[in-house]
Amino acid sequence: PDWWMKYEGQRTAIMRWVMSVLLPKYRKRWAGERHRENRDDPARRSNRSLRSRVMSNKKPWSVPYLWGTIYGAWRAGWVCPTSPDRRLPPAPGHLYGRVDRNQVHPIRPIHGDLGKEAFPTVTHDLYIFGSAVRGEVSSSSDIDVLAIPLASDQRDYPNNWSVYSPETIESYFRAGRLFAWHLHLEAKCIFSATPIPYLSSLGAPAPYSSAREDIDDLAEMLWQSVLEIRGKTNNLIYELGIAYTAIRDIAMAASWPLMDRPCFSRSAPYMLPIPCPISAETYQGAMLARHCSTRGNEHEIDAERIAEELLAAPLRSWVDNIRSKT
Repeated sequence: PDWWMKYEGQRTAIMRWVMSVLLPKYRKRWAGERHRENRDDPARRSNRSLRSRVMSNKKPWSVPYLWGTIYGAWRAGWVCPTSPDRRLPPAPGHLYGRVDRNQVHPIRPIHGDLGKEAFPTVTHDLYIFGSAVRGEVSSSSDIDVLAIPLASDQRDYPNNWSVYSPETIESYFRAGRLFAWHLHLEAKCIFSATPIPYLSSLGAPAPYSSAREDIDDLAEMLWQSVLEIRGKTNNLIYELGIAYTAIRDIAMAASWPLMDRPCFSRSAPYMLPIPCPISAETYQGAMLARHCSTRGNEHEIDAERIAEELLAAPLRSWVDNIRSKT
C-alpha cells in the first residue's frame, strides 16, 4: 500500500535499530537452554555460524550499526533539518504520491527494438458532451466522447467516439458552426495532454450566423424521410430515426435566434416559443427508433402508429413558421 512505501526510510531506520540493539541483547534469553549448551560445549560453539557470533558480539554503538541507523534516518528525513527535504528523490514516474506527467517516461520493450516505445506517450484530449453532461440520461442513453489527437499519428479509437483533428475543430470555431458552440458550452474535459485543454485555448467560437441555411438543409432531409415513410419503405425504423434527428436539429438551430442561448437538449422542439406539432409520445418513439438503428438497442416500438402520426402532423407549416422568425 501507499503508506507502506511512503515510510520506507522510517522502516529502514527502525529495522536497523532492532537488528543492532534488540536482537543481540535478548538473543541469549530467547535461545534458552540451547544457547547455554552452545556456550558450554566448545565443539558446538565452534560450529556456530559466523553471522551468529558476529551478531552476538556486536554492540549497539558499533560503527556498522551506527552508520546504518544514521543512513536510515537520513533517508527518512529525520536528520539534516536545514534542507526542506533530504529524502532521496523518487525515480522518474514514481507511482507513489503525486505523479508529475513530465517525469513519466515512455515504456520501452525488453525484446526487439529497444529504441521503439512499447506504449507511446498519450498525446490527445478527451471530452464528454451530450445528454450525459446535461443530465438527460435514460435506459437508451450513451456517452458522447470527443477525441482530439494532438500528434500527427492517429491511434485506434472506439467506433462510437467522435474523432476530429485540431485543424478541423479550429475551422469549426472560426466558422461559428453550431457543433463548435455545442462543444464550447457543454463539453467537459476528462483528460488533456497539455496544461491547458485544446478547446479552452481556442476561446469562444465565432457568432452562429448560418441558422437559416442549416434549417433549410435539415428540412430537406426531413421531407426526404417523410417521402420514404409515405411510400411504405422497408426501412421504417431507420426513416423514423432520420425524421427525429431532423426535427431535433431544426429546433437546435432555431434556438439561437428564438431563445436567449442555444439549446442542445433532446427536448429542444418543445422548448421553442413555436409549439411542436407532434406529441411527446410520438417524438419519444421516433427517438427510440433512432437509437435502435444507430446503437443497436432493442426497444418495443409501434412503428406503424408513429409513422401515421408523423405523416398527419403539420410539420411543413411548423418549419415555415420557424423560417419566418429566424
